[in-house]
Parts: sequence; structure tokens; C-alpha cells
Amino acid sequence: QGLSWQELQFTENRMDVDNIIIEPSATSRVFHIYGTRPAPGGKTTGVLITVDFSALHERECIGASSPNSATSDYEIWSPRDTETSPGGFGSACHLGHTIEYT
Repeated sequence: QGLSWQELQFTENRMDVDNIIIEPSATSRVFHIYGTRPAPGGKTTGVLITVDFSALHERECIGASSPNSATSDYEIWSPRDTETSPGGFGSACHLGHTIEYT
């Protein structure tokens, strides 16, 4: 739920991105992007690019273990149904389960 977005050109050559990987705790500002790009002879070659956003912020986010607290940069988010869903507008129950993300 970014409030604003900016484009970032991370390679000069066209590539198809297969996945973006971050560390399991999801607090890292280093991402690994892997995919493929065209190679001579109609083949493709694998590509791995590391993007480091560490220099873009003055400090690392804090409070991942205490979301929604006054000292935390994190908040809890839960998917909600739309008004046309059987559970009604704002229902957080999906297939009998409620899930929250930090």
C-alpha cells in the first residue's frame, strides 16, 4: 500500500522477471531479482540482479515484532471482501479463516 511509486531501471537490457527474493523476515532492503533474457541463437540466458535500497532511507524500519504500536513502523493488514461478496462488505473471513499480515 505504497503512497507513491517511482520507476527504477535496474538493467539496461530487457529481461523477463521470474521472481523477486527477499530474506524470510522481510525487513531487508536488499532484493534479488532473477529471470531470463534473450541470448544469441534464439536461446535464453539466466540473469540474477541484486538491488540494494539501503541508501534510500535514513534508518531501518523498527518494530516488526510489535506492529500497530506507537514505536513501530509496521501495521497489521488483513484482506477484506468487497460489498458484493457473500460474507458482506468488509468481511475478513475467507473459507472459514481469518488471516493477518504484518
